[in-house]
Amino acid sequence: MYLSSTTSLIAFVIGTISSLYLLFNGSTNKNDKIFGIITLTFSIIQLFDVILRNNTECNMTNHIFSLLIIIVLYFQGILSCMTYYKINTENNFFNNDSVNSYYILYTLFTAYLLFWLNKSNVCSNVSEATNILKYGAYNKLKDNYILLIMHIFFVGLLGLILITEVYNKNYETIINNKFKYSFFPIVAAVSFIYVMIKEVEILKDLDISKEIDNISNNISERKMPLDNPVDNPINPIKLLDYSGSFVSVASFLATFIGPITMLRI
Repeated sequence: MYLSSTTSLIAFVIGTISSLYLLFNGSTNKNDKIFGIITLTFSIIQLFDVILRNNTECNMTNHIFSLLIIIVLYFQGILSCMTYYKINTENNFFNNDSVNSYYILYTLFTAYLLFWLNKSNVCSNVSEATNILKYGAYNKLKDNYILLIMHIFFVGLLGLILITEVYNKNYETIINNKFKYSFFPIVAAVSFIYVMIKEVEILKDLDISKEIDNISNNISERKMPLDNPVDNPINPIKLLDYSGSFVSVASFLATFIGPITMLRI
């Protein structure tokens, strides 16, 4: 898989066409609207990808579109949930107060996150080694893991809410559309593996058995499992440094949920 302006443009076109079909087809299959919104937002991110790949200088255009990624993901969560609960008004697992709390907290957090990010020069760039676009917002969030983890939590909570509702109300829908409902976990797994292989250079020369022995010895001696955890390459928290690359790869692959939904698989 080789990501470029061309592949992002192709994904944008395919995603936009399929999302518009799903949104207009929502009059006959209402739940298509939800996948139409999700596909459209990922398609918009692919358009930003094209713009940022062709404007890698750290100027105002790069800064604005680097921040817009956060805004698009915010609207993806809010609009998808609102659409679902507008269509499905009865017998929901989460009550209105719970969902409204999600809206309010996510909105307040996103507003603060944008304020925090906008205080510095946010700049997206393309990796020369892998050609993966590293979104500037996530590059900056390396300086504040708490904000990054909270952002990931709110984005992930969208998927948890929707899949819980579908599972609770109509399990047969998941069984009849196995590939569609398993597509996002597949995208997450493939993106994670791809980024780890392509981006995390230090893991390639890592002696795993030696690190495991060190952890075992430290535990037996009642020490911290990891020596120098801040800089240790196998510290799980350090993987958050690659979240910008992960979002780039995952958003590209996730765009194809539109055609998959259209094919009813």
